[in-house]
Amino acid sequence: ALKHFPSFHTLLCPLLKYFKVLNAFTAFSGKPWEVFAITCSLSDCVSHLTELHQQYKWSAMVIYHVEFHTRHLWDMKSSNYLGWARPDHNLLSRIVYMHPFPLPSSATQSAAKAPPSKSKKTSSLPVEQQVCYNWNTEICKLLPCPSKHRHVCCIC
Repeated sequence: ALKHFPSFHTLLCPLLKYFKVLNAFTAFSGKPWEVFAITCSLSDCVSHLTELHQQYKWSAMVIYHVEFHTRHLWDMKSSNYLGWARPDHNLLSRIVYMHPFPLPSSATQSAAKAPPSKSKKTSSLPVEQQVCYNWNTEICKLLPCPSKHRHVCCIC
């Protein structure tokens, strides 16, 4: 899974497209309550993944997500989308919780600043025109960007 999704961003964009297709398919079913259930559940899922991304190592998170997704495929075949809204604590305990990011020391916290932006190194664009991918994952919260990259949404 890590080979196909080396970063949170490489998982999030296709996942959101998958959710969009799922929503469109359900919208044509004529069951508005299913569209609502999907929208709420998938929104909760993305929110949960974003929170995990801030606290745990990506290598563990991606394994969790693939197993979580696989477990809910059968439920979705019977129009049950509510499982997406609830974290799977058994999976989290087995895969994710043992891989937290190290806590910064108090001295490090006071001198902390946003990490360098993960812009594409092969880009021929000037730095000021490159996108700050850390901003999209809410790692870079400073304005202007310390790496001088653009803060724009790369999901929309």
